[in-house]
Amino acid sequence: RWHIPAMLLASACALLLWQLADHANSRRWHDLTRELAPVLLRSQYLGEIAQIPAESLTIYCQALQQRIDRSDPQQLATLARCYNRDNQYPIAADIYARARKLAPNDAALALDYAQTSLFAHPDRPMPPDIETILRAQSGQNPLAKILLAAGYTQSGKKNLAAPLWGELRRELAPEHPLYRLIPADNDTPSANTANAPTITVHIHPDTLASLPPTARLYVSASLPGERMPLAVRATAPALTQTLQLTDRDSMTGESLGSRPQLTYRAILSADGNVSGQRLAEKEHTASGNATLTLELP
Repeated sequence: RWHIPAMLLASACALLLWQLADHANSRRWHDLTRELAPVLLRSQYLGEIAQIPAESLTIYCQALQQRIDRSDPQQLATLARCYNRDNQYPIAADIYARARKLAPNDAALALDYAQTSLFAHPDRPMPPDIETILRAQSGQNPLAKILLAAGYTQSGKKNLAAPLWGELRRELAPEHPLYRLIPADNDTPSANTANAPTITVHIHPDTLASLPPTARLYVSASLPGERMPLAVRATAPALTQTLQLTDRDSMTGESLGSRPQLTYRAILSADGNVSGQRLAEKEHTASGNATLTLELP
């Protein structure tokens, strides 16, 4: 008979521990919500996302998503900027698309949508609606013209991209902040291959063995501090592989070797999307004609 009270005591202890754990989790969530609340309220209208630490962005975006008014295009745009900064470009592009339906005449919103859509799918041709947006704004906005030229290059239409790059070189002063996104005009195919950066990527054997069939490896190069990739290469994952980023991979049609510094990234994606479920990521900043190795755990 003694085992019945013992069982009751054990059950009571388990219940108490479960309640304490639940209370602790609730308390942590309450503290997090209280900490984020002032920033969330400001961000819904002022977009103070740049102040959020990168490691907190995912939970911040999720919390923001629960609080915004989905009928307000500006609040949707703020949420899209959050996912943008978290490098979740496909999600951000979808949110921008919803915001555009609510404010179809908002030119700034349209440009954000176009830019994010290009970032979301750097290995695909520029969609017709994105081209329409960028063409409409390229006469007044140099960023729109840069994105349009990059979109044409991304689509393999370098004959349409080249005149735009030429116009930008003439229209923008060298000290203009966007000028460094413009490719040099003296690249030749032989120089492009000779000076192309060489990146070797090692993937840990355990990681490689557990990859789903949809997995893809992305290697990219961008200017330090910039989100816009200058070149992207997508390939099937392997234990070790070495590749060059040439003008064929460039979104601007230029040779990367002319750049004094670039940030190189290796991204292992589970679902095959460069901005999707990332299993591993490494980056390194080096010269435009560097030879380097990136280790993915």
